[in-house]
Amino acid sequence: MFNSIWSDIKREVAQGNMVTRIVIVNIGVWVFLILAKLLLHGFNLYDPIVHALSISTEWKHILLNPWSLITYMFLHEGLWHLVFNLMVIYWFGRILGDFIGDKRVLPLYFMGGLMGAIFFFLSMNLIKMPGQVIYCLGASAAAMAFVFGSATLSPNYEMRLILLGSVKIKYIAFALLLIDLASIANNSNTGGHISHLGGAVMGSLFIFALRRGDDLSLPFNQLFDWVKSLFERPPPKPQRTAKVRTLTPQKSRRSVFRERSSNNNSPYEGMSDQEKLDAILDKINDQGYDKLSDEEKEFLVEASKR
Repeated sequence: MFNSIWSDIKREVAQGNMVTRIVIVNIGVWVFLILAKLLLHGFNLYDPIVHALSISTEWKHILLNPWSLITYMFLHEGLWHLVFNLMVIYWFGRILGDFIGDKRVLPLYFMGGLMGAIFFFLSMNLIKMPGQVIYCLGASAAAMAFVFGSATLSPNYEMRLILLGSVKIKYIAFALLLIDLASIANNSNTGGHISHLGGAVMGSLFIFALRRGDDLSLPFNQLFDWVKSLFERPPPKPQRTAKVRTLTPQKSRRSVFRERSSNNNSPYEGMSDQEKLDAILDKINDQGYDKLSDEEKEFLVEASKR
């Protein structure tokens, strides 16, 4: 049984989309904490491990544990905290992956979590009692980045919720925002809910920047590609062979575009994939996802797999 489960996990990590991988990592870290709590019971080591992986209101803690800025956003102790965050990540992460591409999902997850850490650290150092140390953990800020990124991208996109039916995601985002504000006002997990606001801000900013043509995920993906290249073998150099080709004159892309447009073909003919993606995103923003043609929806699905 366990071998079969492990095989399924390896297959999903290797072949699944980025949202599935994020969910698997969060569950894996949660299982690690359960085992640590069982095995280290009585040794007083569990709390130090959790604190080392969480962010804190102390700047010395972050300097001594810089990895905590990343690990905290995969860390959950409570089951329902984990389940709720993973549901939000899965639902809204899939929407973002379909619209803006799978390669932008993980960078937004990290950016939402980091913005949440900044909001938590700055705000809690202003309102906490002197000498008080507060820790923060969980993927909630990153999840809120997915929610508000989706709501900013396509506010009228509908999700079917149990007992409520179809609800536009702009209302879901607004409801979650009200819950955070009410919790802050009632001093209930204030630092955690303030970090949610940071994730929400980052999600909206990411989409605004993408519409302007600024891809904030690019530095992250360049870093990921560089790290990945360290563990890959360079491909063998192809042998050079002399080939004789006959060159024929080619029409310019602009002339081909005009020719196809005059024949009432697709308005996207002649565009690059990025230009076509930007045009479709603008159409979603102006008219909503439901106004897309089957060709445009199929293109979004294919773009998310690249």
